[in-house]
Amino acid sequence: MNPYIYSLQVGKVQKLSDWETGSFKDSVEEIEVFNNGIKDDEVSDTKNHGGIEKAVFANSLENYYQWQHYLGLFSLPKGALSENLTISGLHETNVFLGDIHTIGEVTLQVVQPRKPCWKISKKHQNKNFTKHIYDTGHTGWYYSVLETGRIRKNDTIKITTTQNKQISILEANQAFRDPIKYKELLEKILSFGNISKSYKQSIEKRLQGTYSLKFMELP
Repeated sequence: MNPYIYSLQVGKVQKLSDWETGSFKDSVEEIEVFNNGIKDDEVSDTKNHGGIEKAVFANSLENYYQWQHYLGLFSLPKGALSENLTISGLHETNVFLGDIHTIGEVTLQVVQPRKPCWKISKKHQNKNFTKHIYDTGHTGWYYSVLETGRIRKNDTIKITTTQNKQISILEANQAFRDPIKYKELLEKILSFGNISKSYKQSIEKRLQGTYSLKFMELP
């Protein structure tokens, strides 16, 4: 069965008692995708999320079973990890850096893994949840937009694999966690021309030993 859009989510920024977030999203039947994001979807931390390089955030439906078990929950609403696209049939193991996905009217390119931040732990009231996602490598991934348009629930996904020698999101995450062991793999990623500049910069800092992982820690 071809991979397809299981659900779609958008949300507005909410100002809560001691923090601000756009992570609470509502399910919708279709979304309108622009070069710098999705209509009616807002991002609170525009320095680290959203924009042209991270216009659309996707996650795998398969991950939900793992997260539910970790959190001790019977179920989680889709969009629980703030993703716009919840996809059935794709996973960090078979999504590759630089891949092009055509969905409905829209053409997207996989430009980097997501870096899970502390707001995930805050939202789900589990201080270790963000670190768990980072450790598993099941982070989801960001797309840039090559062709704008509409995506609808249940749209199938056509995949065009680029010539990046198929480095998966999971492999990229594994290398980022252990830059000494996977130095050559990270250097290979840096040679790719179709991934985000901010991702390359984080890899360069990771290789230099100057990249901070404090973004995962609750303030």
